Amino acid sequence: MKRIILISLIILIGCQSYDKTEINKYGIYKEIKSFKVIDYKVLKDKVKDTIRTKVFKYNNKGQLIYSNIKSNKTDNEYITEYQYNSKKELIKEIGKGNEINEPIVVEYSRQNDTLVIFQSEIFEKDDNVIYKISGKEIYNSKNELERSETKNFHINLTTKDTINNSETIYLYNKGFVYKSNWISHDTMIPSSEYEYFRNSDNLIVKIIEIQEKKEIESTMEYEFDNFDSWIKQSVFENGKLRRIKERIIEYK
Repeated sequence: MKRIILISLIILIGCQSYDKTEINKYGIYKEIKSFKVIDYKVLKDKVKDTIRTKVFKYNNKGQLIYSNIKSNKTDNEYITEYQYNSKKELIKEIGKGNEINEPIVVEYSRQNDTLVIFQSEIFEKDDNVIYKISGKEIYNSKNELERSETKNFHINLTTKDTINNSETIYLYNKGFVYKSNWISHDTMIPSSEYEYFRNSDNLIVKIIEIQEKKEIESTMEYEFDNFDSWIKQSVFENGKLRRIKERIIEYK
């Protein structure tokens, strides 16, 4: 169940508004129906080992309405459907996975023009535990996302103990993430800090990760299609090719 919680956390972060501007943040500059991402790990002799596939589908308004994340290592699959109100604001995510019995529902509520609250609750009958996700997104007067915070914790209904598993903080500049901090409250799992560097097209070209005082620098190189949307991303760690993302885009 912890693994499913982490997957849902990744999905909900930054999923507030998938209009045309949001699509541009993915480096896509033409209206689309969907896109598919295939993540590879690069082994010796540059052999590609498929890790996962991700599919995202959009409606005629440019809003994300469906996502599917499937692990090629474990065959775990997580599907999310997205619902919006008449103002094009995200109000609900409904997630289903082949390892969970009940859907995971994340509900969003706009408190005012600058604050959005989201939360989810999952009951695990076998362990008599309630898993919870809660967080908030903070916007500026231009409706640009500036900060998002998420807490992942669980409550043991037998002992009544509340255990904070992790916290995630994302900081944004003009709606683009430039720093994040994943704080682990599990002594067996280290916390991590990330700093993101972008080019003039706002594509991420470098990430610096700090974990247990160890620094890892990753750099990205891109290949593009005829519409200037990237279709291949190569990730190098300390100069060595480690991962590849290939993207298949279905345009309107």
